[in-house]
Amino acid sequence: MGTQNKAAQQARNTQAANGAKENLKGTIQLAGENLKVADVVETLQAPTLAIAATEKAKNDYQAAIAAERAVTVKARMTRTALQSYLVGIHGADNSILGKFGFTVKKPATKTVEVKAGAVQKMRATRKARGTMGKKQKAKIKGTVEVDAAELAALQTAAQAGSTNATTTTATTRCVTAQRPLYTHYTHT
Repeated sequence: MGTQNKAAQQARNTQAANGAKENLKGTIQLAGENLKVADVVETLQAPTLAIAATEKAKNDYQAAIAAERAVTVKARMTRTALQSYLVGIHGADNSILGKFGFTVKKPATKTVEVKAGAVQKMRATRKARGTMGKKQKAKIKGTVEVDAAELAALQTAAQAGSTNATTTTATTRCVTAQRPLYTHYTHT
C-alpha cells in the first residue's frame, strides 16, 4: 500500500469503521489480540478525530498570528505618534524622551579628516567620470576639423573666383562649428 493523503486515509478509515459497526458483533481476534468491535471502530475513527483536531489547532494558530501582527502594527503606529507628540511638545533634544523609552537624537559629528577624505573622493570621482559644472561646460566650444583635401579644394575654388555658393558653404560650416555642443529647446 503506497502513501495516502489525509482525505484518502479518512475516507478508508470511515468506511472500515462503518463496515465494522454494521457487520461485526461482540469480540473479534485481530493480529493475535481479542478486541471488542467498539474498540476496533474507535481505533479506526481516531485518526479522523486527530486530523480534525490538528486542523482546528492550525487554524487557531494562524488566527492568533494574524491577531498578533495586527496589534503589533497598531502598537508601532501608536508609539511613533507618541514620539512625534512628545518631540512636538518638548523638543527633539529633551531628556524626558528617555522616560518613554525614546532615544534623544544627537547630530552626527564628522572629523576634519573624514570631511577632507570625502572632498578628495568627490573630486577623484568627478575627474574619473569627466563630470563638469555649469560654468565649465559653458567654456567648451567645438572646433571644425577640415581635412587637407577639402581645405585645398575650398582655397582653389576661392582663388578661381567661383560662385558664392562654395564660400557660403565653407562659412556656414565654420559658424555652425562654433556653436556650443549642447542646445536647449523650448516648446511653445
